[in-house]
Amino acid sequence: MTPKFSIGQVLFNRNTHENGTVGKIYELNGLTMYEVLVPVQFRGLATGSSVSDWPEEVLELAQGHSRDRNSSLTYAVTAVKDPGGMTDADLAVDKLQRIQQLWKELGPTRSDAAEYKTLLEQIRVLSAEYQALVEATKPRK
Repeated sequence: MTPKFSIGQVLFNRNTHENGTVGKIYELNGLTMYEVLVPVQFRGLATGSSVSDWPEEVLELAQGHSRDRNSSLTYAVTAVKDPGGMTDADLAVDKLQRIQQLWKELGPTRSDAAEYKTLLEQIRVLSAEYQALVEATKPRK
């Protein structure tokens, strides 16, 4: 299996018109599949996220689709343990490490390159997810 996309990339699903962040890549019956985190919105506000499995053939990079039904800039995660048993703190640390890695990749990338915009979009998405985690763990008054 040679996947076209990698973990952490923001993809656009041409069938559902949604954006999602790749969390896992696997093969199912000879098809390359992507487990993605898809934002959930209620009345226009990001309220959490859901996990969805998408086949590679309906996917493309999310560039140019930020105005679609689920903007990649509105990603958020819920303040509960995820199915893998990770706590909010674990998720936050993972997101921060990924953000740092993306900044390192961005450094040598030319600002007029397509990859530069993709990396910036990934940083924005993960930063929004991290901020949602921080907000969700604040003590309520």
